[in-house]
Amino acid sequence: MTSLQHPPSQPTQPPTPPPPPGRQQEEERSTSPVRLAILAGLVAWLGLAGGWAPLVVVFGVVVMIFLHELGHYFAAKWGGMKVTEFFIGFGPKIWSFQRGETEYGLKVIPAGAYVKVIGMNNLDEVDPADEGKTYRQASYPRRMAVAVAGSTMHFLQALLLLFVLYSFVGVPGGSLTEDKEWEVGEVVPGSAAADAGLQAEDRVLEVDGRRYETFTTFAEDIAERPGEDVTLSVLRDGEVLDVPVEIGIAPSDPARGLLGIRRDLVTTTVGPVRAVGASVSDFWDQTGATLGFIGSFSPTDFWDSVVSSGSEPAAVDSPQPASGGGQ
Repeated sequence: MTSLQHPPSQPTQPPTPPPPPGRQQEEERSTSPVRLAILAGLVAWLGLAGGWAPLVVVFGVVVMIFLHELGHYFAAKWGGMKVTEFFIGFGPKIWSFQRGETEYGLKVIPAGAYVKVIGMNNLDEVDPADEGKTYRQASYPRRMAVAVAGSTMHFLQALLLLFVLYSFVGVPGGSLTEDKEWEVGEVVPGSAAADAGLQAEDRVLEVDGRRYETFTTFAEDIAERPGEDVTLSVLRDGEVLDVPVEIGIAPSDPARGLLGIRRDLVTTTVGPVRAVGASVSDFWDQTGATLGFIGSFSPTDFWDSVVSSGSEPAAVDSPQPASGGGQ
């Protein structure tokens, strides 16, 4: 009989330790703090040299894009997909850390953000062990959730901002004082009101002995009297003063009088429960108005309005119209 012979057993080899970090990884790790310091210095220099307003705008855009990508990230993780990178910015890496299967960090150009999900298309090479975590292997509803999650975050941002406005800042487009006791909120520099010495918090009682029920009727009367000399009865610090004023002329319309004041805008805040309802209602109205505008938009009409708008720029110190609280 032929006996079966088994090959001698091989000694168990210990697992091969991971290779030490390469030179490129070491250089990248050592230069990341340097890049971060350079970026911080550049931001500080730009803020001091050119003002902080542009940086605030850039920061706001970056936050908005970050939240957009955060929506994709959460949807992918919820769908069981493997996310290998989540970075803010593009270009060379300046700082990062690894947590689980995802590397998080910053890159030098703050012009966006991105989330890297494995297997986004059929040509991506993926470790067979991770094939079940790819985007391409996920169900259609889960892939659709990843695709729309970024835009959904923008809608949630809008709702959150409306809630903050209603709860803490004041109702958008809050009520304007429409009684006989309205006060001057701002005097436009170089205007007829400024030349006459009107001040913020002045209360205009009469114009040439005539009282007005609302600020709108007052503004309409002033607009019909360009260049005329009038006397304003003004209440200031408990004392009634007669202030002579020569009504100015609107730069955009010589036939319209202009005083150069803005009234106070009175806003009111509401409680959290009411703010939720008001935010949803306002969001719905704004969305409907936007969709209606898109449906009625005409490139031809838009171009005609641009061409016919004229080349003379508006005056920098032009006050708001009466409907917006200005005269």
